[in-house]
Amino acid sequence: MTRIYSLLAILLFSLLRLAAEQKAPGYHLALTVQKLEKGFDPPRKMQVLVVGKSMVGDALRDGKSLRNLLLPDFPHCPEIELLIKTQDDATWANSLDWSLETLTGEGSDSTLINPDLIIVYATGKPGDLESLLTEIRQRSTADILVPSIHWREVDSPNWGRSENAVDQDISILRETCKKHGVEMVENRKLWANYLEENNAKIGSLLRDDMHPNELGIELLRKHILSHLKRSEKKYGYLPRDRERKVKLFLSFEPDEDFQFPFTGNRIDIIYQKSPDGGTAQVFIGSKLVGQINFAGEDKKLLRKTAAQNLLNKNHVLRLKPTEGETLNLRGLEIYEPPLKSNPSPK
Repeated sequence: MTRIYSLLAILLFSLLRLAAEQKAPGYHLALTVQKLEKGFDPPRKMQVLVVGKSMVGDALRDGKSLRNLLLPDFPHCPEIELLIKTQDDATWANSLDWSLETLTGEGSDSTLINPDLIIVYATGKPGDLESLLTEIRQRSTADILVPSIHWREVDSPNWGRSENAVDQDISILRETCKKHGVEMVENRKLWANYLEENNAKIGSLLRDDMHPNELGIELLRKHILSHLKRSEKKYGYLPRDRERKVKLFLSFEPDEDFQFPFTGNRIDIIYQKSPDGGTAQVFIGSKLVGQINFAGEDKKLLRKTAAQNLLNKNHVLRLKPTEGETLNLRGLEIYEPPLKSNPSPK
C-alpha cells in the first residue's frame, strides 16, 4: 500500500510539474500585446512579417483583415502592415534568407524594415530552424510566433502512431521554440483534435494532398489568433528589456550638443517642430548618420529612426545643432535584441 501511495505521489508531482511548465497563450508575446493594447505614440503602423509556406499568408490575408479580427479584444489596435514572403514549398532555410533580407535590407529588391512580430510557418532541418531563430534574436526585438505544420496526406502513416510530420519533429520544434522564447502554436495537435472530435479524415481539411482547404485555412487562422491575446500568467520577459522609451522635454540651442549612451541596434528620435526650430546633425559615435529639421508650424510629435541595423552593443547618440534657434527633443525609443550581435554579421 505504501508503494502505491508513493507511485501516486510521484505521478501527481509529475502532472503538477507538467502543468506548471505549460505556458498560457501569449506568454512569449509581451511586446506584441502591449502594442495591440496601446498602439504607438507618435502613431505608426504595426509591422507583421510573415514568412514560410504560402498557406499562412492565405490565412492572415492582409493587415486590414488581421486588424479587424483583433479589434474585439484590442479596441485600440493600431493599423497593421502585413509583409508576406512565402512560397508553397518553403523551408526554415528559405525563411532564414527572407528574414535576413528584411532585417538587413541587403536583398536584391529588399527594403530594411523593423517588424514588431514575425510569424514563421515552415518545415525543414532542425539546424536551419535554430539558425533562423538565432539570427532573428540577434537582429530584432520582434516577437516570434511559430505554428507547427498541419496534417497532410504524406503524414498519414504517422496518424495514430506519432505526432511528427515527415519533415518536422514536433518535440524538437517545441524544445527549440522554448530555448529561444518563441511562441509556439500547437496547430498540428489542434488539427488532430478537430479530426478526432469530428471522426474525420485528414483529407477533409485539404484541397489536395498538401494544401489546406478553406476550413483548414480557417483553423490555422483561428489557432494563430488564439495566441494573440493577453497572457493569463506572467509574461516570459519584460517589454522594457527589449524596447524602451525615454521621455524627454528638452529644448537646446545651437552649440549645445546632446549626447545619449545606449545599448542596442536601433534608436528612434521623438521630436516636435516649432516656428523657430533649427536643424541638427545626427551622429552615432563619430559617424554622421542623418539630419533632423525641427522647423515647422505643426506641433505634433514626430518620429525619426536615427540609426538601425547596428551591431547590438554600446553606442552614443549625438545631436549637433547646425542652424536655427531651438530644437525640441521629446523622447528616444531604444531597441535592444535579446542576443548580442555576432562580431561579423552576415
